[in-house]
Formats: sequence, C-alpha cells, structure tokens
Amino acid sequence: MKIIYVKNNNNRAKEYQIGTIIYEKNATLYVEKRALCMEAIPHLMKMITSHHKLSESIVSSNFKLAKILKNDEMSITFEYIDGISLEQEFNYLSKDEQIVFIELFMKKIESNFKIKIVEKPENNSDIIYYFNVSSDEFLKGEKVFDGVSNIDFIFSNLIKKNDIYYIIDYEWVFDFDLPIEYIKYRLYAYYQLPINMKSIYKEIEEYFFSHKVTNKQAFYQYSSRYKLKNLGKI
Repeated sequence: MKIIYVKNNNNRAKEYQIGTIIYEKNATLYVEKRALCMEAIPHLMKMITSHHKLSESIVSSNFKLAKILKNDEMSITFEYIDGISLEQEFNYLSKDEQIVFIELFMKKIESNFKIKIVEKPENNSDIIYYFNVSSDEFLKGEKVFDGVSNIDFIFSNLIKKNDIYYIIDYEWVFDFDLPIEYIKYRLYAYYQLPINMKSIYKEIEEYFFSHKVTNKQAFYQYSSRYKLKNLGKI
C-alpha cells in the first residue's frame, strides 16, 4: 500500500476528530476516513447512515455519492473518484465569474435535491443545540432541504466526472430541514466573496464550529484561520 495523502483534524473536539487518507493498492486509489480516537467513532459511523439518507434526497442522476466499499469499527473506505474538482474549475475564474458559478451551482442544488418551502416551522431542539437559533427564526419562509441537509457543499467536496457531480465528503449531514440559502452563504464566505445575506448565517456558522466542533484549547488558533479562509472547512 502506498500512501498518497493524509489529513488529520486534530483541532476538533475529540468526538469529531477524523483523519482522511488517500492510498494506492494494486494500482487502484482509495479514500479512507478514520476515527482518530474512540470518542470519534459515532461521528464516523454516522457517515454510513448519512450516505443512505443523502442518496435518497437526490431526485436526479446528475448527483451521486462516492461509494462506500468497506468499513470496520475505526474506518470507512470509499471509492476514489477520478475527475475534476469543482474547486479547480472555480479557482480559474475571475471574481465576477465565480459569483455566477455559485449562482448556477445553487440552481443545480435546488433542482436536483428534495426541496420545500417552510411556512410554519415546527420547534426543533436540534437546531437550537447545533446552531443556537430557533426554528422560526431560521426556517420560516425559507427554501430548505427536505428532511436531510448536507451543509458541506463546498467545491472541494465535489468532483465532476462525465457530467455527473460526485459528493466525496458529507461529514456534516443533519436529519432535519436547513435553508439552502445557508449553503450559498457558506460558499461565498469560504471563497472570500462579497456577502449580502442574512447576518444570522454568520452567527450560526461561528456558533456551530466554535462551540460544537472545535477543540476549545485550539479555539483562538481556529478563530483566526476561520476569519481568513476556512469557513466551514475544518
């Protein structure tokens, strides 16, 4: 086995510490997600159920998920998708072209996933727990992912191959409605483009990653990096 790439997320709280390894074996590439400690095993294993639920939320053949090939107690192995990263395409564009690229991508999201408009949100304690905001404030009148929400739709997590978009990382999937506008905010913020959206998205983003995900001992290091570049990419 030949190791090609390694990334460990040690700056997170223990229950979210996951490592990523790309390796070659018998002339074939694979991607392995591995729990870095025992506390992270439930978060890792949740990716298996998220794979199933997220697959069911896709309503066309334009989007697919990288297949899970095997798993054990501490790791999950995925197929390696040999295609073009959307981030590669995006980075070649001018700022104005990048804005158009995001807008077109959001239309793809809206037409390829189960989406609904929420008129009267039901109280959801999970939304308060993860994002420190009420369902009414966050969801009322919004277009939302219907029942299962992947908030990690940044372009480095998407590979284009034969006109199909493969989702290669879906670690942050929630079993409740979340606004698709929040995904748009995260794209603009991550790629450092001018943002003209609800300030509530900035607040929930900072709360989720600083209070739920990040190792408290690494908070100040993370906070500085967060402001510069890595919104939503921990």
